[in-house]
Amino acid sequence: VNGKALEVDETQKLLIRYGSGSDAMIFAGFVDDTVKEGVRRYWKIRRVSEQRQFFQRADERVKVTLRVEYSQDTWALNEDGEIPKEDGMTLDVSAGGAAIFMNRRFDVGEIVELDLPRVGTSAQGQALVEVGNVCWVREAPKGSMYRLLCGLQFRFADPSEKEQLQDYLTNVKEKYKL
Repeated sequence: VNGKALEVDETQKLLIRYGSGSDAMIFAGFVDDTVKEGVRRYWKIRRVSEQRQFFQRADERVKVTLRVEYSQDTWALNEDGEIPKEDGMTLDVSAGGAAIFMNRRFDVGEIVELDLPRVGTSAQGQALVEVGNVCWVREAPKGSMYRLLCGLQFRFADPSEKEQLQDYLTNVKEKYKL
């Protein structure tokens, strides 16, 4: 792009959209190799057969690693009469959802309660509890502290809850200079 070579991590999936309107075609794949022919370089892409839907994100993703806790109301109570929480870590967070590293497998559609930690001393950085639907679950990359990566889409009772999360994310970006 702009005369510079575009680098792609070979483990990242590419989602390529071509065409416009109702004629738009979409396919996903991984870069297997870079092939050089004369002065040009091409990516050799291994196509993935799964169907993908293309959509634009409504909320900015903040790539931040936060230690979080998660639980479900359906879990058995511990000896103190409380629902136990498990540890996880964010890959990214937005006002619409989050990608979370975790060790427990959930089914798509299940409801998960996510505890976001306090960040800084301002009121906008106070700890939050968010509820989300599981959208997808994947194996975590090798060498990760966790076995799985889970995508959550947050559910809000009213618009003020989403605004509170947006303020939290603004605070996170300022605090960590993201």
